[in-house]
Amino acid sequence: MAKTPEERWKEYTREIIEKADVLAEMQSCGLRVFDGAAPNDRGWVICHAMGRPDNNPSARVNVGTGPARGRYQDFGGNHDNLSLFDFLVKWGPATISDWKIARTVLGDKYSVRKPRCDYKALPIESFRFASGPLLPPMLMMFCHAKPGITIQGCMLTGARSANYNARLPLSMQQDVFVWNMYGPNLDEADPIGYHAARVDGNKVQIHVKHRNEPNLSKTVSRGEVGFMNDFFIQHLHDAAEVTFVEGLSDMLAMQGLFGANDQHLVTSIGSASARLPQGSEYLFAGKIVNVIYDNDEPGLHGASVIASKLLPIAANVRIVKVPEPHNDIRDWILAGATIDEVLSVIAATEALKPTDPEAKVSDHEEFFRNLQADILGRTRQRGDIIIYSRYLRRFTPVDKIDTFSKNAAAMAFGAPVVEPYLVDRKEDITDPTQQMTIKDFQWKLVAAANGRTVDMTRRCGLGVWRSDDGNEFLLINGNSCDRFNGDELQPHLNATWDGKVIDLSSDDETWYQRDKLSEYLKVAAEPAWCEEVTSRLESMLQDWYWASPMYPQIMGGCIMASLMQSCWPIRPQVAVIGQTSSGKSTLAKSVLDPLFGKLGSAMSAPTEAGIRQAIRTTSKVVTIDEFDTCSNQIRILELLRNATLGGDIIKGRSDAVNPSIYKINHLFFCFGIKFPLFARADRNRFVLLELKDIPKGQVRIIPNRSQSEMGDMRHRLLSILLVKFEEILQRHRDLSSAPFVEPRTLQIYALPLAIWSVVKGWSLADTKTILDH
Repeated sequence: MAKTPEERWKEYTREIIEKADVLAEMQSCGLRVFDGAAPNDRGWVICHAMGRPDNNPSARVNVGTGPARGRYQDFGGNHDNLSLFDFLVKWGPATISDWKIARTVLGDKYSVRKPRCDYKALPIESFRFASGPLLPPMLMMFCHAKPGITIQGCMLTGARSANYNARLPLSMQQDVFVWNMYGPNLDEADPIGYHAARVDGNKVQIHVKHRNEPNLSKTVSRGEVGFMNDFFIQHLHDAAEVTFVEGLSDMLAMQGLFGANDQHLVTSIGSASARLPQGSEYLFAGKIVNVIYDNDEPGLHGASVIASKLLPIAANVRIVKVPEPHNDIRDWILAGATIDEVLSVIAATEALKPTDPEAKVSDHEEFFRNLQADILGRTRQRGDIIIYSRYLRRFTPVDKIDTFSKNAAAMAFGAPVVEPYLVDRKEDITDPTQQMTIKDFQWKLVAAANGRTVDMTRRCGLGVWRSDDGNEFLLINGNSCDRFNGDELQPHLNATWDGKVIDLSSDDETWYQRDKLSEYLKVAAEPAWCEEVTSRLESMLQDWYWASPMYPQIMGGCIMASLMQSCWPIRPQVAVIGQTSSGKSTLAKSVLDPLFGKLGSAMSAPTEAGIRQAIRTTSKVVTIDEFDTCSNQIRILELLRNATLGGDIIKGRSDAVNPSIYKINHLFFCFGIKFPLFARADRNRFVLLELKDIPKGQVRIIPNRSQSEMGDMRHRLLSILLVKFEEILQRHRDLSSAPFVEPRTLQIYALPLAIWSVVKGWSLADTKTILDH
């Protein structure tokens, strides 16, 4: 295969370095080699430093045959780490003003022929580096614009002053600080990339061909992704512990906090979407690795990718979360975090195990996670590739991959998300680590889908779901979801869970707050706290006149059961009857609707089709007012009968994205004057509760409870159910067998009483007595 211009110029450069007499060239510039020094097994020769006095040798130069050949490194001073060409620019004749001139001079001297092809500019040529040391005013300007970053952090990490973009007219160039990015050979080879930020703290203007306006970015990278921080590079070999942080600002802030502490090293590879340089994993063998990325979805996923790569080789790997309410490490440090506080949070974080979900991230997932998407695989029905975009909250099937265009990609992933990655021609690629043609994109899409089959008939949407093995719950919040395994809530980032496809395609229906629910989960096992919560709910329900004093408690148990309705093996349907003036509608509107919030779906005299449309893949709680006026009660009752034990609705469209099978595991609340169409079969499915009229001469005053108060109640009740679920389930089994009672009727009433008795601390014997009545 013919070599590319880039490959030819790389070979030309390498041939010059191999043919050049490295020591002679450097000695001609004043280098003093230590008397009697000989190259070690890696080609390094001890020498005296350039440009500063040293009584003992404090530098070295490589004359070996490896990638470090021609490199000069100073162990003191400014810690110079220069290639042969850069050495000649700094210490050679004045006629050699940049590294390209140095290369040409040496190429001619050692008879190396230039390639006969167009020159391919190297990443380093995007920058014109200043020859002198960093200027304090520029450092002060940068630190002032980036609170939390210190001058020491900038100096230790190896910031260099430069102009960007050096290929543009001087008037369009910007003052930047640049950090080298190193590959697996670290500083024994040239940097593989460069990462820069503007000195004044503003966004970098990136001029793109064929566009009038420049793109704006916090930082700019050129070349390949690598490890930043010169202090990290210099001390990695002897260090026992390394911390990865997400971005440049985080790295600078944390290095400033740690100072010149070579026991706690910090590095960054530039962003949450960046990946470890190929073949670099061995650098962390036997080391303790901490990953502290931002508290958002890209950050959590990026941390999982790094952790999964290093877990097999590192001694320990931790994914450390920045304490709330801080979003990233710089915010935390800016808020006053000390080095002891940071180290204590790191030490308190449990190391990952290979079985942890964060330790299992496939290579194909990585790329599409950057696009906020998951490639679920191919459908069994037609072989379509199924894309789920979290940005659009939408599924898209792809049937013919060869016709998948840029426009189709924009429709599937969202134009703002996918456009930075796609170019029309290879010639338009400015960042090979990110950009590609649509053909390459098609290939990635196929590669991600191959070998994976997706069953789009198994979907779960808004609500709470229990895994088939019973060990975990999934809480879906409209456009995000969390797992709960009995210990704490953890964000769930995949589009599938427990063999099911997660449907986040609802509107933004946020019905719980992760922080608030996490707080209540910590206290939900305390009997006194549970008693106080359920007593408040019972007090609300006692504002109505019930036909039995037990009905408020049974209703309270049914309300709690409905919050996790899909998780129970059997669930009642609730019928609340009463005359016009008994307050049925008021009960629904003033208690149930605000209590369920976005998890609820309130209807009045709906059709069966309307109910199905409202439910679809969700576990929404449906309340039906004026049930007795519904025109098709018979069909609705059939639907409700199916929901008691859980079943399927086999209706709707049958394409790959909108399958015809929906699960129905719902607990319905029905309100009406009477239910004349109830058949005998319905009496062992429904909990029938009756409201009485207001006694003559009395006035019912229903307190006006705020949305925030009822929302808080929802969080408290849900936390109790999650923590006590197994105990409630066992109580339900204990209550579901009694002589002379039809089994299903017993099971129906046993569920709300099991919930109420466990939360209230009733004994099994007392609960059975109540159930008998």
